[in-house]
Amino acid sequence: MKLTIKKGEHYDDNLFSTWPHIAQKLFKKIVTFDKTCEYELPVYSQGNVNKLFGGYFGLFAEHKNSVRFGWRWSFADKKIELLAYVYDAGKRNWDEQMRFPVVAQIDLDETVECSICVMPDSYVFEVKKDGKFVGEPVVVPHDRIPSWGFTQSLYFGGAEPAPHDMSVFM
Repeated sequence: MKLTIKKGEHYDDNLFSTWPHIAQKLFKKIVTFDKTCEYELPVYSQGNVNKLFGGYFGLFAEHKNSVRFGWRWSFADKKIELLAYVYDAGKRNWDEQMRFPVVAQIDLDETVECSICVMPDSYVFEVKKDGKFVGEPVVVPHDRIPSWGFTQSLYFGGAEPAPHDMSVFM
């Protein structure tokens, strides 16, 4: 399915992107970013993390207990970076320099399988192409046994909206 975020917006045009789940153990999608996902933002926003898919646990908990693939265009490498993006008890999993772990870098128009396995004490992020790992799996510990919640889909930004129409196939 082609999902499009329109210029000046944050969310894709899919009305059915959020669904309830009960103790979901695997979030998985086949993903392709087309050439519209190359973008340039002001220098202070270029490193912001967009969200690809995942879920949160509890009610209104996306900034408290959630697990998602993040993504952004790497201007330096000319690739899409796929990132492990987690909130655990309200804390993000970034390091002291506010960097999230990079799971993989992929080319525009490259089709990959992205998965997040929910374990009792950690989340395991993997990216594969033709059954082989692209990059290395990333394990992010968490302190809470995930239960019910809602799935999440494509989102552009932090503060900046999409600078032009962008399409991702999932």
